[in-house]
Order: sequence, then C-alpha cells, then structure tokens
Amino acid sequence: MSIFNLCVNFLLLLTLGCSEGDLQSKTNNPPLANSNVNKFEGRIMRSVNEGKSWEDISDGLPKNLNINAVLVASGQAFIGSAKSELYVNQSAPRNTWLTENLREMYIHKTDNTGYSVVGIFETSTAYYACVIYDALYKKTKGHNQWIPIKLPTGLNVVNEVKEDHHGNLYITGQHGVYLSSNNGDHWKHIFNQGWAQDIVLQNDLIIISGVGGLHRSNDMGKSWTTLSIAKPNANNLLVDRDKDHSYQLFTLGKDLAIVRSDYPNKNAGNGKLQVSSDGGLTWHNHTADKALQKLGGITNVTLHNGVLHCSSIDGINASADGGHTWFPVLQYENNKPNMGIQLYSDGKVFYAIEQNIGC
Repeated sequence: MSIFNLCVNFLLLLTLGCSEGDLQSKTNNPPLANSNVNKFEGRIMRSVNEGKSWEDISDGLPKNLNINAVLVASGQAFIGSAKSELYVNQSAPRNTWLTENLREMYIHKTDNTGYSVVGIFETSTAYYACVIYDALYKKTKGHNQWIPIKLPTGLNVVNEVKEDHHGNLYITGQHGVYLSSNNGDHWKHIFNQGWAQDIVLQNDLIIISGVGGLHRSNDMGKSWTTLSIAKPNANNLLVDRDKDHSYQLFTLGKDLAIVRSDYPNKNAGNGKLQVSSDGGLTWHNHTADKALQKLGGITNVTLHNGVLHCSSIDGINASADGGHTWFPVLQYENNKPNMGIQLYSDGKVFYAIEQNIGC
C-alpha cells in the first residue's frame, strides 16, 4: 500500500498523522542530535548499504520539483510530479534522471499545464501511474509505452492498485474499491461504503483500510465485514471515535500491520502500531507500539533484514530488537511546514525522499 500534496486527496492523507514528539524506546530516547548521525540534505538521498551512509541524488531534477507520488521497485525510483511528468532514476548511472511524460496519451484533453501524477504503483506484470482527473496509465514490464485506462465514472484519484493471482485488477479511491477482470475495460464497484485507501491481497482474501477503519472480504468483494481493532485510550484530548482516526494498512514480514493516525490530537493512545497473523481477524499491539505512540508524522514502518525502520517528521530511526530500543539512521531537521521524509526500498537500495505529509 500510498503520500500526496493535493487538497482533493487531503482526507486520505490522515494516515500519516500530525502530532509532535520524539521517538522513545523503553529505556531512553535515541541520540537524534548526535553529530555522527547522517543528516538529510537535498530532496532525495540514497543508501546502498542499508542506511549506513547516504548520498544526495537530486541533481538533475528541477529545483522546485513538487513530489506528489513515489515508487521504488526493481532497481528504479519513480517520481510523479505536476504536468503529468514522471522522473525515473535507474541503478546506473546512479545520478541520471530520465523524464517520461504522459500528456500525449491523455484521455481527457486539458490545457497546456497538464494534470499531476498523484500515484505510482507496481504489480507483478506492470507499472501504473494515476494522473488526477484524467486516467490510470499502464506500462507493461519490458515495454516502454504507457497506455491509458479509463477510470470508473466520478473517480478522480487512485490510491492503490493491486493485481491478484487470477489476473484481476483492484483499485481504491474516494468512492471505494473497484475490480476489473479485463485489464480495466470494465470496472465493477465491489465496495461502495465510502473512500478506501490501502488494499492487501492474501490469496482470495481482500483487506482494505478506509472509512470506518478496516474491512475484509473472503468472496471477491461480494460481502464485507468490518474488522475489530484496538481503539486508543480515551485520555487527554483523544476521542475514541473511528472518524477521528484513519489507518495505514501494509504488510510487516508475514503479518498484516496498521499504523493509526491521531489527527488532530497531539497524544496517541494504545494501539498506534498493531499487527495480525490471521488475516485481520484478531489484532495485538506490536512490540514497538509504546515507542511510537508519542511520535508524530509517521510516514511508514518497514522491516528489512530483521530490522524495523520508522520514518517520521524527525527522520528515520531503526530497531534491531523488534522495537524495544531504537537508534537514528537519518536525521531530518524539519524547518519546512508540513514536510517530512519517507523511507523507500526495493529490497536492496534505500531512498529517503522529502515530501509534503499533508497536514
């Protein structure tokens, strides 16, 4: 499972959170001010040694580039921006950015400024890019041409694209979840209870995050059940209502995982980071939950070679003991309103990218 810079998609960004605070371990705070810690510089940094050292690779990109979408996959980094432009960085040469433009393929003709690329996705067979108000574009792996796919009527932004082992294509957006069994020629509206953000497929099981929390279907979207997850403690200004929270859904190793936003509240309660090993039927707090409860602006949590990484408005921190203690990987001096960095990885290379976190 998607971080954007557009007002129309603002509500879908609440998964990122907007509170403040330092990442805390069970024993102490990580030395974020340590002069030996790598510091984030530029707009995009890259590490080829699991975060031990970093280099700025933003040379060749426009200085005022507005980063609306990112995908890191198969040794490439895709950056989506305004004017329907895609910037692609490949493994070698390391600092060369190629430009691809989707404007010539528009389904809906527009003015010369074009529309922004607000989502980039990968499936086992293709890459997809969503141009807001226009279409979803597909580039089959091994090919160079982007082909437009017309979106369902009224759907302007695609938040997630997934493909199952039957070849069915799933997309999420402001009106729910859609399924296509013929490569987007026809879409079936399979979840229409409101906006949907992230989607995880486990064989024929579908789990989504969206309005009201998490939802699950085990019959290809014919019926849905709302999953029971731990709610935060109703303390301080925190109100225990689903509408006050949204959830970022993803996989963490073999488990399902969620990170809860607590916008607009400043203090998170129980269950900031939860995991499930039974397809979402039952959930429990991750070991790192207490450490993350007071951390604001979490953009993602990942697991790489047994090491947890958490990106936030303060930078990137890591834990090698399952979330008990943490150490800084990359320090981010947040002197720009609403900005943070997010960690991306294709399994070999790390990218740290500065983006608007939407609050």
